[in-house]
Amino acid sequence: MLYSSTVLPLILKGDKYIKDLIELLSPLYKKEFGFGQEVTVPLFTALHSTSESILILLQERAIFDADILLRTVMEGTIKYCYLLTGDLTERKEKYEEYKNKLTDIDKISDHYKAKKTIEILNLFSTKSTKPFESYLLKHDELEDLQKLYSKKIRTVIKERWSYQHILKELASADDMYKAQLGTLSTYSLTSHFIHYDWTGLSMW
Repeated sequence: MLYSSTVLPLILKGDKYIKDLIELLSPLYKKEFGFGQEVTVPLFTALHSTSESILILLQERAIFDADILLRTVMEGTIKYCYLLTGDLTERKEKYEEYKNKLTDIDKISDHYKAKKTIEILNLFSTKSTKPFESYLLKHDELEDLQKLYSKKIRTVIKERWSYQHILKELASADDMYKAQLGTLSTYSLTSHFIHYDWTGLSMW
């Protein structure tokens, strides 16, 4: 009864807010905004959609499931804000890292994960592994990417896009982000729900 009387009205209020926001901002692609919209608009719409999913889960009282999605929205929102800060040169550098460099780094990581998956599957099955083979890079492509991004460079770039680092950078540049520093604990905590370790399970 308490949940229905206190939380459900807030869910309805939040739902109206995000629907009004998307209507207010339409059309999302604006000619005058120019550079970078091919990155920021899809990110914004994905965040909007997942936020609605969170409200649906909360309506069904699936609080811990909602928290898992909330973690993704928190991370996406911080990245969205980060991409929009700085002068044009800084923003171009961020777009390049977010859209291209991080994607290249993920290709390296996904290649080795797929390779390991195929090796394990082949121990127990003779069925096709084609779905996983699509993530394997050709030898030359893998070699070129690894030359371009050494392990040290990969670590530096990934760290630069971590939740903690981005939020710290935003708070250093603008006081309004300091209020969000408290989310560092929530962000860390919800990883336990995702991995179903005992720390997270014991909170259910």
